[in-house]
Amino acid sequence: MLNLTYNYKLNPTKEQIELIEHNLAVCKSVWNHALYVRKLWYNSRSCKINQCSLFHEYIVEPFEYPNYHTQSEQLTLAKKTNPFLKSGNAQAMLSNLFLMVMLLVSMQVSKV
Repeated sequence: MLNLTYNYKLNPTKEQIELIEHNLAVCKSVWNHALYVRKLWYNSRSCKINQCSLFHEYIVEPFEYPNYHTQSEQLTLAKKTNPFLKSGNAQAMLSNLFLMVMLLVSMQVSKV
């Protein structure tokens, strides 16, 4: 049996490099905001009910756990008003959210 392998080298133009870097910046901001929302939800519920401090722990919205569907809906609504998000690739942003969900699920499974 004969296996063939191919090597490809990309030589993007300056405009293509700027477009790629812009899409990566948009995806990075979507990832950071989604992670911020999830960490905020977790930190607001991480104390025991009888030991919560009024100064350090707080309950914030959303009251349900921010899953993929709610965050993708929020992203769609934010894209209508935010020109920075509107300029990015929608498929890349949604796959970015999905990768975060898969990463967090795999982290929870590995704890068990």
